[in-house]
Amino acid sequence: MRRNMLLVSAALAIVTAILACSPYFARPALAKNDDGAATCDRTCLEGLPDKYLLAVVAHDPSQLAVTDDVRFTENGVALKLGDGLWRTASGIDTYKHTFEDPTSGQIGVIATIKENGLGDILDVRIKARG
Repeated sequence: MRRNMLLVSAALAIVTAILACSPYFARPALAKNDDGAATCDRTCLEGLPDKYLLAVVAHDPSQLAVTDDVRFTENGVALKLGDGLWRTASGIDTYKHTFEDPTSGQIGVIATIKENGLGDILDVRIKARG
């Protein structure tokens, strides 16, 4: 138990996923970044973490609308979306704090989750692309 907590606490799971803002997500609204490319606005971004966490706990990456070039890393190691934490996550806990950046179409999340039934901290960065 302690080993599991230390592994996750010492090296928080960092996830980079490129998610498409689509009707799949609640009320997406596209904004333009400095390059003129479409990105999710704040409302669109705010819906992504819940969708992501629910998909992780369900062990089902097909619940996310992702691009063909989606990248997923955990503890600095590139993995296939659906590997790593996706196989061991067992629940979403109550704490979640988000950091939205609509200009770049990204959102950072710090959340508490359950992994193999034990409490863990998850740190996630999601990049949305219209």
